[in-house]
Amino acid sequence: MTAEALPSLVDLHGFQRDVLFAVRALERGGDPPRGLRVKRRLEATYYEEVHHGRLYQNLDTLADQNLISKGAKDGRANEYATTDAARTILDAHVRARAEQAGVELANNEPDAFPSDETETETRSRGEQTELGDTPATEGEA
Repeated sequence: MTAEALPSLVDLHGFQRDVLFAVRALERGGDPPRGLRVKRRLEATYYEEVHHGRLYQNLDTLADQNLISKGAKDGRANEYATTDAARTILDAHVRARAEQAGVELANNEPDAFPSDETETETRSRGEQTELGDTPATEGEA
């Protein structure tokens, strides 16, 4: 895929963009992510169940667009990784959004995405938890 042929993230559905960012964040943790890890990562962001059919259909679409690679792991489960093209457009997207928002990125190195183990998420109610934790429901606090 040449630089001129790179798709834009705005050409993808929002869920597909979220899947790309989830795969990238997970793979930076050291191991290529499997579908269930991607699913859990997305559910931590969406606060609701992500259906398998929706996830795997979009993973396949992203693989067909050469934005992720898909390979079998132990003959049982697939594992995924972002391609060079995906990392290029993710990096450009993050930098453009940061510039638009007037936010200075802490790390100007290419591919400066946080890893799964260090990223935290601020919930709308102001609570800070590690990504992947199940959101507390009313009465659990």
